[in-house]
Amino acid sequence: RKSMWRMLEWLDGVSPDQSGTLLDGVKNFCLRNSGKGILVVISDLLDKTGYEQALRFLVSQQMDVYVIQVLSAEEVDPDVKGDLKLVDCEDRDIAEITASAPLIARYKQTLAAFTSGAREFCTRRGMNYLLATNQLPVEQLVSSYLRKRGLVR
Repeated sequence: RKSMWRMLEWLDGVSPDQSGTLLDGVKNFCLRNSGKGILVVISDLLDKTGYEQALRFLVSQQMDVYVIQVLSAEEVDPDVKGDLKLVDCEDRDIAEITASAPLIARYKQTLAAFTSGAREFCTRRGMNYLLATNQLPVEQLVSSYLRKRGLVR
């Protein structure tokens, strides 16, 4: 519980305009919280540098890792059409696209391959994986996933 409070205090101090890689965040966490234990990673895993190195680092720390990949409903099923200017909210990168049915279909295939790859990556390394959307209430996530796996009572 003590480490959970420290984590919540740290999260409270993070401002939305701060950016960094998943690996930086994982290393920072591990430096502050050494030792074995259970770790629940809640992330979209959409890091331009990749998620693999960060998750490998956690495995090397001999932690029991649970990865919950959370995507927005709009990321899972985008309802867009026409010419768009997309702005990455984390690093302000801009992409201009024309959203058409074939492009959306290709996007969904790419996303499915990405989430499937993340699941497989985690499973091969003994990590538990769950894909969720931001539409899933936290209470349901806790009761249907974390409780069944014995992480919370």
